[in-house]
Amino acid sequence: MKISYHYLGLALAILVGIGLRFWNLDFKPLWLDEVITALMSLGRSYNDVPLQQLLPIERVRQIFTLNPTATCPQIASNLVAQSTHPPLFFCLMHAKVAAWGTHYQTLSNDLRSLPALFGVGAIAAIYYLNRIAFSKTSGLTAAAVMAVSPFGVYLSQEARHYTLPVLLITLSLLALIHIQQDIQKQRFRLSVWLAWVAVNSIGFYVHYFFILAYIAQIVTLFCLLYKVNLSHQSIDFSRKETQRQAECLPHKRTGRSLLNILPAHLHTRTPAHLHLIITFCLLPLIFFLPWLPLMLGDLGRPETNWIPLPNNILPFFQTLLGWILMVVALPVESYPLPIAIPAVILMILLGIWLFLQSFKGLKQLWQTPETHSSTWTLLCFTACVLLQFFAIVYLMGKDITVVPRYNFVYYPAISALLAASLIVPTDGKMGAIKKFIFLPASPCPPVFSLTPSPTFTRLCLVLLVGFISCIFVVYDLAFQKPYNPQEVAKNMNVDPALPLAVVMGYNDYQDVALGLSFGLALDKIRDEKIAGTYLAFYERSPNYLSVLQSLSQMSPPTTSQLNLWLVIPGLKPKDYPSNLPLSGATNCNIDLTQHHRLGIPYQLYRCE
Repeated sequence: MKISYHYLGLALAILVGIGLRFWNLDFKPLWLDEVITALMSLGRSYNDVPLQQLLPIERVRQIFTLNPTATCPQIASNLVAQSTHPPLFFCLMHAKVAAWGTHYQTLSNDLRSLPALFGVGAIAAIYYLNRIAFSKTSGLTAAAVMAVSPFGVYLSQEARHYTLPVLLITLSLLALIHIQQDIQKQRFRLSVWLAWVAVNSIGFYVHYFFILAYIAQIVTLFCLLYKVNLSHQSIDFSRKETQRQAECLPHKRTGRSLLNILPAHLHTRTPAHLHLIITFCLLPLIFFLPWLPLMLGDLGRPETNWIPLPNNILPFFQTLLGWILMVVALPVESYPLPIAIPAVILMILLGIWLFLQSFKGLKQLWQTPETHSSTWTLLCFTACVLLQFFAIVYLMGKDITVVPRYNFVYYPAISALLAASLIVPTDGKMGAIKKFIFLPASPCPPVFSLTPSPTFTRLCLVLLVGFISCIFVVYDLAFQKPYNPQEVAKNMNVDPALPLAVVMGYNDYQDVALGLSFGLALDKIRDEKIAGTYLAFYERSPNYLSVLQSLSQMSPPTTSQLNLWLVIPGLKPKDYPSNLPLSGATNCNIDLTQHHRLGIPYQLYRCE
C-alpha cells in the first residue's frame, strides 16, 4: 500500500507537469530567440532571408520550412557564423522535426514540444535527486513543486535550450550526491563517475552557462573532500587522545570499548582514489576542447551587447525576484497600476513568508546528521553559482540578473532544497525528523494525508499558488514574451482590410530575427484573402538615414492604399520624418496617433 500510494503520487505529479507544459503550447507567437531556434533547427540560416527588398508573407512562410538535406555539421557551421550557441540542442531539434515532421501552421507547437518534454524529464530527475539526497517523501514533494513551478513551465514552453540543461544539471547533481555519499563511505564507484562525466560533457555542448554549473560542482566536490579530510583528522586526534588515556588506565578498565568507538573506515586521513577523482573532474573540460576556441570567440560578439551594465546593488534585488518567480508569478508586466501594484505586493509577501518557512526547514536539515551532508552539498553548489553570476555582473560588466531565464543554472538545486525544507518538521523533535528521513509506517505519508497539519497546509498553499501562476504563464499573462510580438501585431493590424508592410531597419542578425517574429505574429491574425502582408529589411548603416534612402527606392505593392510600419530600434520620435516618398509616385504620411514603443519603437505611415 505504501509503494502504491507513493508511486501514484509521483505519477500524478508528472501528469500535472505534462498537462501544464503542453497546455496552449502554440498560443503565443514565436519571439526573437525562438525565431533563431526555428531558423537553425530547420537547417536554415539568415542567408535564406532576402534583404533589401519587399517580401510577401508567402515568401516568409517558405523560409520556415524544413531543409531535409541539412546535417548537424552544417547546423554547427551556421551557428558559428551567425549565432553564439553550442550546437547540440539545435541538432537534436532538427532530428526531432525531421523525424516527426513539421508544418508552418503548427511550427510553434512542433518547436516547443521537445523543450516541454525535457521539462517533464526534469520532474522525474528531481524526484530521484531528492529521494537519494533526503527521502522518498522529499523526492515526491520535489516532483510536485517542480511540476507546478511557473518558472519551470515558462522554460518548458520556450523553443530554446533551457530545459535540456535543467535536466542535465539535475542529473549531474544526482551523481554529485552519490559521489558525496561515496566519499563519506570511503568508496569509489566507477559507474557513478562515468555518468557524472557523461552528463557534464553533454551539457557543455548544450549551453555555455552549463560551464558555471560544472565549476560550481568542482568547487563543491573539493570543498567536500577538504571538509571530510578535516573531519577525519579530528577523529584521528580524538582516537589518539583516547588511546593515550587508555594507556594510562589499568588494563582491565580500558579493555576494547574505548578504542573501538569509531567506525574503521574513518581512520584514513585522505580520500582514496584522489588521483582518479582529479582525472575524472578534468575529463568534461578535455572533451570540450574542440569547441572551446569557438566559445571564446563568441564572448566579444555584438549579439551579447544587449546585456546592460549593472546598476549598483540592483542585481541583488533582481536575483531575489528571480527566486520568487520560481514559485509564484502574477500578472505585473504591461498591466495597469491598479492590477500590477497589488500583484507585486502579494508576490513579495508570499516570497517573505516562503523564505521564513524554508529557512526553518533548512536549519533542521542542516542540524540533522542524516541530511546535513546533502543539504551542505546543494547549498554549496548554489552559492558557487551565485558567486559566478555576480562575478559576471560586476567584473565583466554584464548584468545577467535582468534575465530571469538564466537562473536555470541553479534552479534544480533551489527546487530540491525548497521541497525538502517545506516538509521537514520544524518543531525540533528528533522523532519527527526521523519520520521525515524514513518512510512513515502508515500507508499514506503524513505530508499528503487529509490531516490538516501545518506541514500539509504549508505545502498545499505553495502548490496551489504555483498552479495558479502556471495558468497565468500558459495564457501569456505572466512571463510574457520579450518584445511581445502578439501585442505588436495587434497594434500594427489597426486596419485589417488594408495591405500592411513592416519595414525593419536592421543592424545585425538579431534585428532580422525580431522583424521575422513580427511578421509571423501578423500572419497569425491577418486574413490574406482580404489584404496582403509584406516584410522588408533594410540595413541601418551608418545610421537610420540609410533606411530612409532605401525606402525611397522600394517598389510598393500595386494597391491604392498601404499601411507602412517603420521599425528602427533606437530611433526617437522626433527623428521620424513626416513624409516618406516611395518609388512609383507613392507617398507616405506619418500618423502621429499611431506611435508605439514596446521594447523598440514602431511608427505608422499611411501611403497612397
